[in-house]
Amino acid sequence: MSINAQIAVTVLMGVFLVAVATWLTRVENWRSYTPVGGGSFIDNSGYVDEEKPAGIVRWLTTVDHKDIGILYGLYGIFAFAVGGLMVTVMRLDL
Repeated sequence: MSINAQIAVTVLMGVFLVAVATWLTRVENWRSYTPVGGGSFIDNSGYVDEEKPAGIVRWLTTVDHKDIGILYGLYGIFAFAVGGLMVTVMRLDL
């Protein structure tokens, strides 16, 4: 593979990562910790009903099993796409 093709793939992946990060920061409050109807189900337990942080911080610091599942799914799609692009570039080089 020539240097130009490697640089092109690297730039393409950088643009893709920036686009994904931008998209994640714009997806705010699509789901929160607050139950349907507002407040907490248990009033005097000391449990604080807080919403998730917004933007990229939410996805990097989550411990919610649903968010972690979404991250695994997105990573699987991302890894499949990157592998497909790499195989395509390798085939074109041959």
